[in-house]
Amino acid sequence: AVVCGMSSCLNSDDNEKELTQEQMRAAMNELSGTYEGYMVYASNLIDVPDTVKNMQWTIDSVLTIKAFPLSVLAKSLSASADDTFKADVKALSEKDLKCYLGFYDVGEKGHTMNVVPLALEFSARTGDKARNCKVLFLSHNDKSVAIYQKSSKHFEFMMNTYGLYLDDVLQDNGLFNR
Repeated sequence: AVVCGMSSCLNSDDNEKELTQEQMRAAMNELSGTYEGYMVYASNLIDVPDTVKNMQWTIDSVLTIKAFPLSVLAKSLSASADDTFKADVKALSEKDLKCYLGFYDVGEKGHTMNVVPLALEFSARTGDKARNCKVLFLSHNDKSVAIYQKSSKHFEFMMNTYGLYLDDVLQDNGLFNR
């Protein structure tokens, strides 16, 4: 495999200004509150996504998705997943999901942020064996972003799963579609 990367700096005058702590603190204060809406869950880029209505999230120092439906993760399991494991994941209850927010831009019309969800941890069985499971999410990319529009007070964000760990071993796409 060959990997090639290139970068260039024409001069040292960056047009991008680094955000100050005060700008980020003010933006976080502006975002603080409780939001209600829906979640669209797509297990892959081909299938029609499911919509989970009546979702609620709060923002204080972090974004907390209230009662995230862990059972929706079963839609990302491949056909080769163990039937017991599928059933256990489908039966998972809801759990609050905390996400850190990192600001890319704070502007007059709105803000753009990086959403960094913490891992979702749960137990499920494969056959008769209980397994410690962890689902990780991508961050710092175009699939993990939030946008806040000041005029409408509209807050929208995207998260994308990265992978599934069973007992600290990352599973391949044969089990979990990312």
